[in-house]
Order: sequence, then C-alpha cells, then structure tokens
Amino acid sequence: MARINREARGSADEVAVNGQIRQTVVAQATAQKAVRVEANVSPNPNATLLYSDQPIVTINATAGTTVAVPCAYHVNIKTATLNWQLKHGVSNDFAGGFIGSNLANNSYLLTPNPTSTPFVVYQTDGGVWAALQANSGTKTYCVDLTIKVPVAVAGGMYSTNAVYTLYW
Repeated sequence: MARINREARGSADEVAVNGQIRQTVVAQATAQKAVRVEANVSPNPNATLLYSDQPIVTINATAGTTVAVPCAYHVNIKTATLNWQLKHGVSNDFAGGFIGSNLANNSYLLTPNPTSTPFVVYQTDGGVWAALQANSGTKTYCVDLTIKVPVAVAGGMYSTNAVYTLYW
C-alpha cells in the first residue's frame, strides 16, 4: 500500500508516493457533463442594522426572454443614524459571457420607479458600488428584479450575488 501526500511547491503540482516526488498528470477521456451547484446562504438572524428577508432568489428564464419578479426581496435598514448612504451592485458576471448587468433592479421604499436600472458589476465595472440612496433612520426597500437572458446563453444554472453596503 503506497502512502500518498499532496504537496504544493511554488507553481508545481506534485505528488509524493512512498517518499518520491512525482509530477501529477490528469487525463480525461470524455467531455465532462454539466454539474449542478447550489449555494444556500441564510440571512444572519442576529442582524440588526442591514439585512434581507430572502436568502436566495431563483428566476427561471429561457434564452432570448426577459423575466421580471416584483418585490423579489426586501433590504431592511434599522438604525437611528442620520445621513447614511446605501450602495449596491452584484459581485460578478454570470458565466459564459452572460454579463451581470443583464440583471436589473428597481429598488424603492413605497412606489416602484418607472424603470429598472442594471446592477453595477463590482468585478468588471471598476471595483465600485453604485449609490442606491442617501437617507436616514429605519427604511425597508422592496427590490424588483428583471433579467434579460441573451439568445446565445446556453441552458444551465447561473448565479451572482447582490451586495448591499451601508455607509455613514
């Protein structure tokens, strides 16, 4: 029975077998099929300042269509602080050339805005979040989502994360 240890030495990918270092070779005879990956993130039940009521939002859409989901989630701010600013965006583009700005939001307190605004993609739009609103005190925003799926997008699961940050 051989003892196998995985090691990393600089950029080399090596395996030690019975104390002798050997290069790792990976071969695959057939194309790999799509693998479904899901992530479930629960809102912090102890959050008191900035939190959402939905851990995950799933939108089913077909390539070449646009789907709108009214009030998909709420963003809650509970503070007595005056003069805060809420910034938001998505962390990254979807996979395979499906850009994150194809996901738009209409975030509002009471009345929906006339149109949705594409999310800023932090990873590719200069590393900055977009200002949603400056306000004060406790507020709850309803967030409508609209996604436009380009015709060329292959079937599959795509994901990104909406990020909200409170500044004062």
